[in-house]
Amino acid sequence: MTTSAVVEAPLVRRTAGEDGVVRLTLNRGERFNLLSTAMIAAIQAELDQRATAAWLDALPRPTRRTSHKAALAALDTARGEFGSDDD
Repeated sequence: MTTSAVVEAPLVRRTAGEDGVVRLTLNRGERFNLLSTAMIAAIQAELDQRATAAWLDALPRPTRRTSHKAALAALDTARGEFGSDDD
């Protein structure tokens, strides 16, 4: 007995051109109701991923190494500033 896994194509296809523009293509052309809730969620996930990547890319690069202890202290300070120091 053989079984074969069905691999579905992604709902949204992402391509990046040399011009830096990212194109999202709806990848279910055989369906008449393309904008299902799953399709909208896939589009939103792609947009969120691009926004996060752009935000991370815009952060300044560290000029020196930081110890683990210093990083934990900074996190504790930030938690205290935001009122969530209940660890």
